[in-house]
Amino acid sequence: MIKIFDAFNFHQIWKNDNKMRAPAQHTNIRCFDVSGPLGIMATGGVEGNIVLIDPYALGIVNAVEAHKATEILQVFIFAEQQQIISVAKDRTVNIWDAFRLERI
Repeated sequence: MIKIFDAFNFHQIWKNDNKMRAPAQHTNIRCFDVSGPLGIMATGGVEGNIVLIDPYALGIVNAVEAHKATEILQVFIFAEQQQIISVAKDRTVNIWDAFRLERI
């Protein structure tokens, strides 16, 4: 089981019980992926945003509106290519540079 907590007030905002990913509280995070080799975590939101987080510095590295007002269903980080792939509810797939968050 994976659980993510808010760093300021330590409320649980995300959990994954291997059956279904669902927010524990009201949050716009829909999906996430973590890359140890790149040292980043990418989240996809219900509002169509991709956010890169540095888990070591506990801060947001970069953010972009990936799919205009369309929920992101999944993000995948490919460390070997330094790319992020996002899949939206409207069936669009985008490939991003993992550090600049520019569409390739």
